[in-house]
Amino acid sequence: MRIERLPIHTIHVTAPLSVSVNAAYAQVIKTNKYGQRYTRRISSQALKTFKQAIHDILLERELLNDPRWEQAEEIGFEAVVYVQRRNADMTNYIKSYEDGIAEALRFNDKRVGRVYLDKA
Repeated sequence: MRIERLPIHTIHVTAPLSVSVNAAYAQVIKTNKYGQRYTRRISSQALKTFKQAIHDILLERELLNDPRWEQAEEIGFEAVVYVQRRNADMTNYIKSYEDGIAEALRFNDKRVGRVYLDKA
């Protein structure tokens, strides 16, 4: 049996600076029905706002209902991250882009097979 690998589809959009992973999630302490406390990570308002911006950009570019996203085995994206400090950890910003794009295009972010990253 031969499995044909579908091509990687890459999208190019200009988006706002993403939320760093440090600011994307908040820790919330919860208590279960047995009185035991546990910590849960939830999306911050900043991350929700960023994801909505990504959705709106992809909607404007008419990329949301493109059948290629369902057919693609892997999906790639390129990010040029404009940071205020040259010593900023630019990989902190990638997860927000990945999550925002995956959520807008309705695919599991495990399918991201290529990311090109550049600090400007």
